[in-house]
Amino acid sequence: MEPHISEIFSFSEYAKDLWKSVASLYGLRNNVARVFELKREIAEAEQGTKSFTEHFGYLKKKWDELDTYRPQTTDAKILLKRVEEDKIFDVLSSLKPEYESLRSTILMSAELPSLSNVCATVQREETRKKVMNPNSKSIIDLDAAESSALMSSKDDKRRAMPFDKDQNSRAKGKREVFHCDHCNKTGHTKDRCWDIYPHLKATFDKNKLARAAVDDNSSFTIDQLKDFFNQLGNKTERKANHTSG
Repeated sequence: MEPHISEIFSFSEYAKDLWKSVASLYGLRNNVARVFELKREIAEAEQGTKSFTEHFGYLKKKWDELDTYRPQTTDAKILLKRVEEDKIFDVLSSLKPEYESLRSTILMSAELPSLSNVCATVQREETRKKVMNPNSKSIIDLDAAESSALMSSKDDKRRAMPFDKDQNSRAKGKREVFHCDHCNKTGHTKDRCWDIYPHLKATFDKNKLARAAVDDNSSFTIDQLKDFFNQLGNKTERKANHTSG
């Protein structure tokens, strides 16, 4: 015995009393849980980075331990029982992680229930979970639907917005720069150049002055402004005639 185990039975007077105590403490222990664990470890074993010798040694160790719990026999009753146990193991190993506590309870029971009883227990647990959490699925579905609708709405808005190159440039903090091929200056194009079309400058000055008068709330009267614009118009006409002559 291991020292920490032998201390439990250190006061037994006779060997018979010792083995009775050992049998009462460990004899009723069910090995089904360990058998289930060994079979799952064997089924999930992969070589990975190990050499074949190491991999085979790992499997051989599991097989030998399994044989200690399931020794060779020709008893038909025992063989039929093992077949049913294997079916139970397949069912339990395929359950969702949320059934882990139920799986442990079944495997740690004093005697493994029959396959039909295991299935009935799982079904009852499934019903209990639905009754205890009736709105869990609906809440998840609702959240998913709201998220999908929100994303769809954003996509529709982006598709509905027309593409504006100038707006896109302004959004990036950039301004379109005009260049005149005639005077080689920036800020205007050739069809707006004052060297070629002097009257455009007079029109620009007239509009600028009118905006300034309105913005500054100046005391010009309407008649004074009309007279001023007439003078500018006559001046522009004379320049245009001079240019054409």
